[in-house]
Amino acid sequence: MNPGIIETVTGDIFKFSTSNCDGCALWARSGYNGLWCDWADFYKNIKERMYLYVKVNGNWMEPPPVEDMEEEMYKQTPSEEPWMDEFCGKLFRIIPPEQKLDILYIHPNPQNECVRDINNIPNMATNALDDLRWAKAKSIAFNGIQIAVKENQPTTEEISRIMIDTANNWLESNSGIDKIYFVDLRGGFEID
Repeated sequence: MNPGIIETVTGDIFKFSTSNCDGCALWARSGYNGLWCDWADFYKNIKERMYLYVKVNGNWMEPPPVEDMEEEMYKQTPSEEPWMDEFCGKLFRIIPPEQKLDILYIHPNPQNECVRDINNIPNMATNALDDLRWAKAKSIAFNGIQIAVKENQPTTEEISRIMIDTANNWLESNSGIDKIYFVDLRGGFEID
């Protein structure tokens, strides 16, 4: 692990990221689960202040100055479950920021289910890091990605290790992000 750059945190992703980060990568699924309930509360506070970065031909468009983001093209009150929309990841600017947090990346999950293939996790983490760096986030919080329960499925520790290793590999060949936090309410990222 890159000491000083990558840290693991036991806590609530929304409370932690709003106080400590300017970017957050969120993986979620609907249904009555703790993360969805916490998202519903968080969403109520920010939904009218979320501005969608626009992607054209696979490339993010450079956003206008913050004072011009009220334009209709950028203003989109997202659905209550934006991960279910068909996108390659959604990137939002929160104006004004929710405390420190002003950039939110939401992993796509249009099937609204746990990830079925663990081999998708590195690409998911890399896409989030690339997009958040593009949006000029310097400190990022990730929550855990849930895997569908199957026989011989990796443990929470193995999934956490994949995410942290992916971030380490990304940092070896990229710059622009100063701090990456892996946040889990039950300490799922606390690995040896």
